[in-house]
This record gives sequence, structure tokens and C-alpha cells, in this order.
Amino acid sequence: MTNNIDIHYATESEAAALGAINIASFRHQQMWLNALPGIEPEICIPMKQARCLEKMESPDIHVFSAVDTSVDRIVGYARWTVPWEENKVELSEEGRAMVANAASLRPKEMREDVWEAAFKRIKEKRAVNVKKDDMVLDILAISPEYQGKGIGSKLLRWGTQQADARNARIYLEATIEGYPLYRKYGWHEMERLVIDYAEYGGTGQAVFVLMMRDPQSTALAQAARTETKTFNMALQIVPMTKQDIPEAVECVQTAFAEDPYFHWLFDSSEYNIHRNAASLAAHFQYGLNCNTPMYVAKVPISDKHPRSVVGVSWWFSPQPASKPVPWSVWAQDWLLSFRQFFFNVRFGGRGGLNLYRYNMWKEMQRKTHDVVWTDPRGYYFCNVLAVSSEMRGMGLGRKLVEVVTQQADRDGMPCYLESSKGVPNIIIYEKLGFNLVTEIDCVDGKDACKVSWSVLLVGYANFVAVLYGSEAEDQGIKRTITGFAL
Repeated sequence: MTNNIDIHYATESEAAALGAINIASFRHQQMWLNALPGIEPEICIPMKQARCLEKMESPDIHVFSAVDTSVDRIVGYARWTVPWEENKVELSEEGRAMVANAASLRPKEMREDVWEAAFKRIKEKRAVNVKKDDMVLDILAISPEYQGKGIGSKLLRWGTQQADARNARIYLEATIEGYPLYRKYGWHEMERLVIDYAEYGGTGQAVFVLMMRDPQSTALAQAARTETKTFNMALQIVPMTKQDIPEAVECVQTAFAEDPYFHWLFDSSEYNIHRNAASLAAHFQYGLNCNTPMYVAKVPISDKHPRSVVGVSWWFSPQPASKPVPWSVWAQDWLLSFRQFFFNVRFGGRGGLNLYRYNMWKEMQRKTHDVVWTDPRGYYFCNVLAVSSEMRGMGLGRKLVEVVTQQADRDGMPCYLESSKGVPNIIIYEKLGFNLVTEIDCVDGKDACKVSWSVLLVGYANFVAVLYGSEAEDQGIKRTITGFAL
């Protein structure tokens, strides 16, 4: 794919396309959802176009476009602040007028107070962390359908080479989705900026990972590769035990803190993290008692990894449609219900869970299973897949999936997952050999949550399907898969 990608300095004529890419890449983030609620993306393009032009005109800003030359389409861009090298784009009269009138291009329904408050917090952190000789990666945005194809890496290369040549650092504020890519190319986490939109009358939280990349040398790169190899040797994927439950709960809660389904399902003003932790712990105990496939990824405890559990893979075993639920499972179902009732009393409620939305989701899920689950033998169902943020981009998600799917291949059994986050999860699934077929919107009034249902059904495509690779086809194995939090 990257053989067809041309990287060049952006021009004024490309600003509208860059603005559209920015919107497509970030419109599902909490900052956008709270500041521009319900506003159609097309309405926001002029505002973003003016912003791009303003930055191009700034002498210390370098904007690069990525173009797919096979279809002559702009598919991504990067914007760098470089304090020691000027590159000012001379705008046309029309371009200068658009920049001058940028404020008037903002949609009338825009919550400008929310927008400005978030940027103020980001700028305050940047002022503390960035020194005068540091470069800054302001934005890296790739069209969603082109993500995961190496274009981001190609756009990063110019800046990292510039910084290494000058022995300079590079600072950035990463989204949770972008974090793995930056880790891969040498950035390390400094701290996290959490913006709670409830403070501004909104919902949910935005998490920005503040990261710095130190100048790299061949020796440093080799040392990093050696460290990664040593770490992989220490990593273990093992069945979950009762002793693992507290750390597994924390891993899941942290991994799903920014998940759109989570924010749709829970009222942030009433959310009780301790009630949620008790519920998760009860479910893990249920899984252990029912002997379901549950695994944890563990590493030695260190300054970098204060907790041993860095990943969780929680599945349900296949249940043939023709066979009744075993009495042992039936008993555990009742025990789990009793525990949840006890927690409701102990914590004074469900911890912010929107019961109406939960029941809505379960009904949609049931109807979808009725359509998708066509194999009478049942399915390995991945209920949760979570990876700690510091471990993302290191292949741990793949290992946590394969520990069960490889068993499914040996058994000739299908597997199934669901995802509420299209980017970057669907891209990861494609790397595993899957293709998304359809999505479902969970809508309650103005609030919506999009869930990707991706199912592997070898030989044909059904409702929400992903077609797996040749190995499964050669073995005649059917498999279904959707999403996980990576």
C-alpha cells in the first residue's frame, strides 16, 4: 500500500481535504461529541479548512499530505511544529480571508466553551512539558479506511529524522487509539490528561496521553529491540485464577474507560467505580466456577509495570442449542444474580448503569445472535478482551485472541466477538484476516452507540461477517469475530 503513497508539503488547495480527514479521524472522540453534539460533519469542514490554512501560514508549522497516487486521493496528513526551521505557505487572497473570518465559520450549535476549555487544558500541559528546542507533533490523521496500512509510519518518518539529526525531542498528545503507534516509534508516556466533560455540562471523559520521544541513535534502537525481546520472553498468557481477579478487574476498567459503549451505558454523574469492580469480580468468579476460557497476560512486576496483569481474555464456552444448560451453570447463574442483588443493596444501586439501555442492548444482541449463530454446536464467545495501555501495539491483543482461537481451530469450532469501537479495532481484525460486513446503531433519543458485528462464516457472507484467512478455509473451519479493546 505505501508504495503508492506520496508524502509532500501540503498546499492551500488541499486544506479542505485535510479538514475532512481531521473530522473523519476524530469525530468519534469525546471532545468532538461534547463540543459539536449532533452536528453533521460536512458543516464543520469550512471551520477545519480555515484552521489548516492558518497553520500553513505559520512560519514554524510544517504540514505534510499523504496522497494515494493510484486514485489521486489525499488520505492523511501530519502537522509538525519545528522551532528551528521555517516553512511558511503564502496564501491566496481568498485563503487569507478565510483565515481572518475563521470564527464565523464555526457552527452555530457548537459548544465553544467546551471546545476552548479542552484546548486550554492541553495548551497548559504543553507549556509545562515542551522546551524551546523541542519539536511537537500537533496532529497525525489518517482516513479511517486507510488506517493500519503504514501511512502513519511514513508520515512520522520525516519528523523523527529531523529530530534525530538535531538531537531534539518530540512532544505530542496522543489519543488512546494512537498510543500504540507512537510507542512503536520511540515515544514514552509522561502523564495522562483526563478531561471530564461533566464539568462543562457534557458526558464522558477524554483521555490524552502526553508523550515525549527522545532523540534516537542506532545503539539506542538496538537497545530498545533487545529490551522488547527480553520482555516478550517474560510475558506469559496463563489461565486466570482467583488471585488474579483484582488486577484483572482493574485492567478491564482502565482499558474500557474510553469505550463508547461504556459511556453510552453508564451515567457518568452517577458512575460508581467500586460497584462496577464488584460486578466484574463476581462475573470473573462465575467464569472460574463454570470453567469458561479466561486468560490473563502477566509480566514481572517492575517500576514500569506495577501490576502483574496487563491483559485479559474472557470467553464463554460453546453451548449447543439442542442441549439444556447444565445444572452446574444454572446454579452459578442464580448465585451471580444473588451477588448482584447484594451489591445493589450494599452500594445503593447499580453504580450508574442505565438499565433501560442495558435491556435495549441485550435484546438487540439476542436478536442478532438468533440470526448470526447458525452453527448448532454453539460458539466460543469472547465477552471481553482488554489490554493495558502501556502494552498496546506490542502484539499482546493477538496473543490473547489466539490462545482461544487456536484451540477452536483444533476443535473445529466457531468463535464470536462484538465491538463498539470501529477505529482502530476493525483495522486490527483485518490484520488478523477478517473483513467487517455490517454495524448496528444502538439509539436512545439523541444518544447513539455504534456496535460492529463482525462474523467469520467461511464460504459465504452473512449478517455482520468477517471472512477469515486461508488457513481456516483450508481446514473448513468456521469462525466469527468482532471487537476488542486495544
